[in-house]
Amino acid sequence: WVDAIATDHAPHTPADKAAGANGISGIEHAFASVNTALVKSGEISLNCLSRLMSKNPADIMGLKKGRLQAGFDADFVLLDPDKKITVKAAEMLSRGKNTPLDGRELFGEIIATVRKGKITYAK
Repeated sequence: WVDAIATDHAPHTPADKAAGANGISGIEHAFASVNTALVKSGEISLNCLSRLMSKNPADIMGLKKGRLQAGFDADFVLLDPDKKITVKAAEMLSRGKNTPLDGRELFGEIIATVRKGKITYAK
């Protein structure tokens, strides 16, 4: 059983990595990676993925997030789950460009992110 899917985003600079820092920059392509591997393959539904990456983590942590309803924070992502993207490490927004996904084709383009009702990213 899986209760939640999350990333340990570790956006280390090239100097950090050279000094031995572990981890990758995973948050930018987290949805597309899991959408491609689990939803597009038929393992789970898109609704299930939404619960695993949004509602369930918020519930586990006791946060008023993960739902679009009164009383919950207006934090959400607008995306196109069917849009094919190609990961290009050099074009990542993160300060860290360390990703094993460079050059991979994935499904799921993030169009915008909203945090506390304010747009924090828009394509």
